[in-house]
Amino acid sequence: ACIVGSRDTRIIAERMDPTTAGDWMRQVGNKENSEEDRITKIVHFQRHGQGYHNLLGEVLREAGLKPSVDSMDPAVNPWLRPEIVDSPLTEKGKEECRQQCARAALLNPELVIVSPLLRAIQTAQISFGHVLDQPDIPWVAHEGCREELGVLVCNKRRPLSLIQADYPNVEFAGEVTE
Repeated sequence: ACIVGSRDTRIIAERMDPTTAGDWMRQVGNKENSEEDRITKIVHFQRHGQGYHNLLGEVLREAGLKPSVDSMDPAVNPWLRPEIVDSPLTEKGKEECRQQCARAALLNPELVIVSPLLRAIQTAQISFGHVLDQPDIPWVAHEGCREELGVLVCNKRRPLSLIQADYPNVEFAGEVTE
């Protein structure tokens, strides 16, 4: 566990076994526990499922090519191509997310925060589908959760108006601009 903080805030970060997270949360919520324990929150991080940009790299490597994210030549770095802007999940990526549903169902989120990238929103909505339509659980897309912007087109998102039209239940925050 890593402890960071001041007098007012203490953050303890540790990897939890998802099969016992529900038991831990029930124990923390027990009224007999201290005030400090009752205000504990669990933050669950989840990487997105396979996106088309990931598949592109796999296909090229299987074909014996050696793509490089460090090159500025689109012939060597296919992730510079405009066709893969804001890459969505592949069918394999969606299946990876469906495989996380049982683990996600053990958690009782009070808030879902995601990157505004399409693959991240898709991942969260598939994995946490059990809370998607609960009006008391806000869904927020925040720019601070996004992968590095850099030159890779797959890490650039579509215009905000298009994403909002596709995901009206997600609030966009953190200086998200068109």
